[in-house]
Amino acid sequence: MNIFIDAYNLLKQLHAVTQVTAQQKHIFIEQLKQFARAKGHTIYLVYDGGELARPYAEHAGPLTIIHSGHKLSADDVIKQKMLHYAHEHALLVSDDRQLCDYLAAAGFAAIGTSNFYKLMQQDIKKTNAAFMKQGVAHKNPGYSSTPELDALMHQSGSYDYEKEDLEGDDDTLYPQGLSKKEKKLKKLVKKL
Repeated sequence: MNIFIDAYNLLKQLHAVTQVTAQQKHIFIEQLKQFARAKGHTIYLVYDGGELARPYAEHAGPLTIIHSGHKLSADDVIKQKMLHYAHEHALLVSDDRQLCDYLAAAGFAAIGTSNFYKLMQQDIKKTNAAFMKQGVAHKNPGYSSTPELDALMHQSGSYDYEKEDLEGDDDTLYPQGLSKKEKKLKKLVKKL
């Protein structure tokens, strides 16, 4: 799956700050690399700004880090890039309502930053537990998470779509049925 992340939107929510440090970026990039490799995803981490006037990208394994440049915003770059993918193979990670609405009108699903972060952390923990059961010591480079950080992400304003919430019989979870948008999101979250 191709996952497009509104980078500053996610990092500012994650750390509850207005400015994100280089260390915070680095730690998150390392976590994303581990997640992408384990799940076979291609992740596009899109930042506002950069050193050039036009967008430019750096590749780091399954992760592509894109800076929008001075002339465009990260939202503009995400819109342009996502429209080149099939709806069922691309997912937006953002809390930016305007961006989410624009791409929803084009048929794409979106997940909130706190929900994505939570699902990513769950997957990293499962992967590490599997390595530990095999007797292999595995250290996540740059990984640091605290209960306070996880609680902060949990408290952000968007609805929590847990994998467990989205699995099961639709008739019991949602007696009135799921909307098309909810079905699409459910299908994509199961792929995470």
